[in-house]
Amino acid sequence: MRPTTEQLQKINALSLEKQFFADEVEVFTSLLIDENVTSYFSVVKEDAKRAFLRDIVEGRTALNLLHASREVLPVGRGFDGILSNGILYGQFYIPIGAKIATTSGGEIETDSVISQIKSGVYKATSIEFFAPMEDYTCSICGNKYYSSDCTHYAGQTYTVKNNIGVDEDRLCVVYVGNESGQTSLAATSLVISGAVRDAQFIPVEIPEQSASAFALKSESEIGGKKVMFTFKPELCKIEKKLELSSQGGNKMADKKVELTLESYTNVVGELSTVKTELANLKAANTELTTKLEEAQGAVSEFDSLKTEMAEAKEKATAMEEFRKEILVLVKEYGVKAKGAEFDEEAVDKMDDKAVVEAFKANVTEFMRKFPAGQVSPDEEGEYEAPKVFGAFKS
Repeated sequence: MRPTTEQLQKINALSLEKQFFADEVEVFTSLLIDENVTSYFSVVKEDAKRAFLRDIVEGRTALNLLHASREVLPVGRGFDGILSNGILYGQFYIPIGAKIATTSGGEIETDSVISQIKSGVYKATSIEFFAPMEDYTCSICGNKYYSSDCTHYAGQTYTVKNNIGVDEDRLCVVYVGNESGQTSLAATSLVISGAVRDAQFIPVEIPEQSASAFALKSESEIGGKKVMFTFKPELCKIEKKLELSSQGGNKMADKKVELTLESYTNVVGELSTVKTELANLKAANTELTTKLEEAQGAVSEFDSLKTEMAEAKEKATAMEEFRKEILVLVKEYGVKAKGAEFDEEAVDKMDDKAVVEAFKANVTEFMRKFPAGQVSPDEEGEYEAPKVFGAFKS
């Protein structure tokens, strides 16, 4: 909707040079946060909501398209609000006809954003704020959530005694306050779904009187260490905190960290064991591979020996047959050369070398008595000298 005269004055008070006319801006109202538990298991206390209201009225709160967007700069800014019955409302203005450059080189037209909000497509909103760690309080024990005194985790259920001493299950939530005076609202963003169920643009005026009626003290720029508020269950068990010790050093002060470090140490130890076992398995595998290669070499060598043995056996058989043939010839030519004087039994007892020598001597003697072509007096027909004789001629 178009701004009223009072709203336009507040908007122009935030501008450096540009002075808007009523037909140059659109104004939208959003419920920012209520008293219910958020989807991050948190409850924002009244003093923190007042700090958020201060930031909206002073123009510190941007209106973004998405949380922590690095793609597009803000499309609008807060200028007014009210805290009523625990519910914080904010009013935001968006210039008409503006073009917002994106980091990728494109442009976003604010007229498109305005149209989508009016049509209800862009509806849900979500706040992004910062607060020191000491502003977070556990609902179970009442201690500071980021301290060694608190052993609970947001989003988990614990059995506690109620006011009359009866055990009951209670959800752990974290109360966010502003005891430090440093809690601040950074931005409100258009989102698909926010942490607060009813956080969205509403088509009505802010109820009751505007925030400008409150005497809000303007504070200087917030200093000190700030952390972004997040309490998703999957993140709660890995939250860390360093607390300044009395000696001026840092020490771990949260048992959540101790548990996390213990779990991490256990995992590292298990990983080291697995690595050692893997190294042993690799070494054993290398040894087995070496033995297998040696065994394969032995099998190959054995096969070669078997082949050699078979060949040797075959040669031995052939030699035995040859010896038998030589013995026959020795006896045959011994009888022919010496007649009845030849001792056949003595030949059977000779070793191989003696057999060969006897064969040479008998053949030589026979050839001396009976030259080739002559007929032996003991046989009919012509006798030819043995073909092997040439090998024994001296």
